[in-house]
Amino acid sequence: MTLKRVGSLKNKKHKHCLQCGRVLVGLKDNTEHECSFCGQKHFVDIYGTTLVLTAAERPDLRHRTEPKNPDDPEVVQKKKNQDEFKKNLAIFRSKWGR
Repeated sequence: MTLKRVGSLKNKKHKHCLQCGRVLVGLKDNTEHECSFCGQKHFVDIYGTTLVLTAAERPDLRHRTEPKNPDDPEVVQKKKNQDEFKKNLAIFRSKWGR
């Protein structure tokens, strides 16, 4: 039995059960999906156009990242640095006529 599959969301071959190989329908992001034929449970993660199926028995193989809090000091500092860079870039471009 396969423990994890990573593939394109558009390819139907990547939407098969990890145990029996039947097509899984109704996959939703960040949920646990059960195969209607064999009962195998899968964790479903969707990142853009990438689909990741992980066997529920092995949640340690799942690497789901949580979104960062916008009030986090690291995020605030990064935003401040980006704004400063954009301001300096505008000054540079106005000097050199670009």
